[in-house]
Amino acid sequence: MTSSWDSAPRMHVLFSDYKARVFSADQVRQASAEQQAIFAQEVEEQQKAGGYDSIDTSKLPGKDVLQQPGSKPGETKLVQVDGKAEVYQWNESETRWDKIGDALGQAPTPQHQRAVYQGQEYDYVFDIELDDGSSHMRKLKLPCNQTDDPWLVAHKFLDDNMLPPIYLDQVANFIRQNTGAVSSSLPTAMAASDPFTGPSRYIPESGGTAPPKASTSFSQQPPVQHTTPSTAAFNSYFPMDSYKTFVSPDDYHQKIIQKLRDFNEKVDQSCTLHAGDMSCLSGLCKDLLLPHWDAATSSHETIINKVLSWPAEYCFPGLDVVRLLVLKSTGSRCLLSDELSSQQFLQTMEEFLCGAKAESKNQMAVLRMFANIFATKHGEDLMLKNFEWISAKLEDIYKSDNRTCQIALATVLLNYCHCYSKNPSEDACSSLAIHTNRVIQLGFDNEAKYRVLIGIGILVRSSPTAHQILSSSDVISTIKALKNITDHVKLAECAGIVVKEIEKSDHF
Repeated sequence: MTSSWDSAPRMHVLFSDYKARVFSADQVRQASAEQQAIFAQEVEEQQKAGGYDSIDTSKLPGKDVLQQPGSKPGETKLVQVDGKAEVYQWNESETRWDKIGDALGQAPTPQHQRAVYQGQEYDYVFDIELDDGSSHMRKLKLPCNQTDDPWLVAHKFLDDNMLPPIYLDQVANFIRQNTGAVSSSLPTAMAASDPFTGPSRYIPESGGTAPPKASTSFSQQPPVQHTTPSTAAFNSYFPMDSYKTFVSPDDYHQKIIQKLRDFNEKVDQSCTLHAGDMSCLSGLCKDLLLPHWDAATSSHETIINKVLSWPAEYCFPGLDVVRLLVLKSTGSRCLLSDELSSQQFLQTMEEFLCGAKAESKNQMAVLRMFANIFATKHGEDLMLKNFEWISAKLEDIYKSDNRTCQIALATVLLNYCHCYSKNPSEDACSSLAIHTNRVIQLGFDNEAKYRVLIGIGILVRSSPTAHQILSSSDVISTIKALKNITDHVKLAECAGIVVKEIEKSDHF
């Protein structure tokens, strides 16, 4: 038997008929003339039958590229000749390019070959790069099936990733164009209540379908038009089933570690992380993005504290690690192991929120961390116990014109509203009514207003005192004005629902 690693140059090809064939320059290994003739006939018949995604030959180089010698035996090039795509292979022994066939294109993906995402099979799983105005592109996964309603899928995708509805038409149209999906009809009751997926939703004019693409990118731009939001009784906004958190894509750890390494070279040598510490932190960042990993230790805490001692401009990636760490039970236990460590933790966060290190990126990271920390029992207890202290530290954020800080602040308030709906406190709810109304009254980003509106809906249903505070004519008129917002459909719809909730007199 001859080893596959011998010197004769060969090329292994998997064809669209799911048969693997081996091409060799060694005549001893080549098929008989009869077999080669059969193969040539099969190729010719397949060309006539078509069924392939065509190759754009205008983007291929001409035959002049074959004047340059190949870099290694068996190297192949795709070349445009008379409007066709031809494949050439470098013949090292004769120092020439030999034509080995024509490129037909890519065969359609069989129905049974489906992509898997989070343990479930889908017809498509698209890689989405989202430009949300931050310093890096967010990488997300968009799973869908051929028979799914594009607007339902888009709505769920935005909700799962806490994205504003301004992307709805853009995401839905991407799904339609790249899957050939069509909208399914929905029951009348649901259609009347859901402006995103019902018949009254905005559906752009139909166009041709395109072959599925591996990835795309979205940028935040206003939709062309919208429907008037429905204010039907159906309410998908509140109460909430769980806390809203800030999570990250699977490859996010690479960005954190790269920043930590860059900054580690810039800080004073006394603060520098040694190779062992950096390796430990790198492993932690990767593990934190695994859904079932939960094994943080005190050694992790020690290294993170060292990073947080760096100058203010270098602390952001360390705070980002803390944001992910508090989502894990062992992470919260490490940071909040007893009363003393809890108070030290809050004092450290205070420095970044409103103290000497209060730069906008650090403030955003701390607020996102406070939103995430509700996710574990230790974290929820900390936030309940220190509500007055934390709410007082938010004062500086109300003055911020940073959109990401405003949204993070609104998420903290929203999670507090959800928390006190489960752990009733009239004093805390009345304070939250004042805080949430303040966000509504100020010139905050619409996504921030949307999140606190959900919080107001929760408060109105769960607290008589909060209901009374939020029933003032000034509050109601401000919320009513939000019903006319045109670039944030969910905000406008939620505003209508919240007004109706406030105006009810039979809550208590």
